[in-house]
Amino acid sequence: MADLNTLDANIDCPVIDDNVTCWMLDQGAPPLFICAAADRLQDKPAFFAWVREHQDQLDALLMRFGALVFRGFPLVTADDFDEFAALYPPYAKGYVGGASPRAKVTGKVMEATRLAPQFKISLHQEMAYLKTYPPRIAFFCLTPAESGGETIIASMREFTRRLPESIRARLEEHGVRGVRNYGPAGQSHGGMAKHIDDKGWDEGFNTSDKAEVEKICLDMGMEPNWNADGSLTVVTYTDAFTAHPITGENFYRNILHSNYVGYENFAQDNKALEDARVHQKFNTGYALGNGVPLTREESRVLENNLDDLTVAWDWQAGDVMLLDNLQIAHGRNPFKGPRETLVALLN
Repeated sequence: MADLNTLDANIDCPVIDDNVTCWMLDQGAPPLFICAAADRLQDKPAFFAWVREHQDQLDALLMRFGALVFRGFPLVTADDFDEFAALYPPYAKGYVGGASPRAKVTGKVMEATRLAPQFKISLHQEMAYLKTYPPRIAFFCLTPAESGGETIIASMREFTRRLPESIRARLEEHGVRGVRNYGPAGQSHGGMAKHIDDKGWDEGFNTSDKAEVEKICLDMGMEPNWNADGSLTVVTYTDAFTAHPITGENFYRNILHSNYVGYENFAQDNKALEDARVHQKFNTGYALGNGVPLTREESRVLENNLDDLTVAWDWQAGDVMLLDNLQIAHGRNPFKGPRETLVALLN
C-alpha cells in the first residue's frame, strides 16, 4: 500500500486559477489536492461562489482523477460541510437499504460509519451491493484520529484492468449474488457497532413497518427473508460491471472481493456476530450469481491487487474529499482516539 503524506511540489498539476494550488500524491494518480493559496478564499461565501464558478472545471477534474481533496478552506462544522454538499445535487434515494451503521447528522450529512475502530473497512464503492448507487460521494474530516483512521482509496479503473480473465469471464456470465443481514428492529443503539450486521432493519430502511420494507425491497430488486428472531436477511443479484454514465467505460462494481477478508476481520473472536448468525437464513457474504463463491486463492489475488493500488494519507481537520463512486473505491483504516468523519451521497 502506498502511504504518501508528503506532497511533491514539482509534479506537473492542473492550474485552475491563482486562488488555489493543485497537488498530486503521485503523478497522474488519484487524488488531486486542491489547496487554498495563502489568504485566499477564507470567507465561506467567497469559497462557495468560487466552487460554483468553477463547477464545470471541477467536474472535468473529477472525471480525470476520480478523487479531489479540498484542503485549507473555511469548512469547520458539519453544517459547513452540508452547505458544501448542497452545491451538488443530492442522491435522491439516500441511504435506504444501506449496510453500514450510520446516522443522520444534519441536512444531507451522515456519519461515515459507526463500525468499531479496531476494524479495517475493506475497499468498496458506496452501495456496490445494490442495483442503484450514488454517482458521487463526499467525505469531510471533522476530527482526525489520534492515529490511523485514514479514508483509503484505490483506482477501480486499474483494478478492473487487472482482473484475471478467468474471473472476469465468470463475473460477466453470472453476475454477483449478495446476502446482507440486519438485526431486529430497535437493535441500532447509536454507539459503535460490534460487527457488520449490527444494524436494525428499521434503521436500514427508515421505517418500522415490515410491509413498507418489503415494498422497498421489491422496488430495489432485493429479496427479503424474515428470520424467527425478528432480524432480516436480504438477497440481491447484481451485474458485476457497471457502465459509467458519462464515458460508457465498464467498471467492476460489487464487493465480491471482500467476501473472505471482510468477514474474517469482523468474525474474529466476535461472539455477538456468531450469536446473530445462528438466526440468519443465510449468512452475510458474496458469491457468483450461480451461488459459487470465488476460491480463497482467487479472492486473495483480488485483495492483493487492491492492496497494491491503495493510497492513504493523513486527514486534516476541514478536508473534503469528493469521489466518483465508480472510478474510486474507498475504505477505512483502524484507528485510535476520537475520530469524526462525515459523508454525503451525491448525484
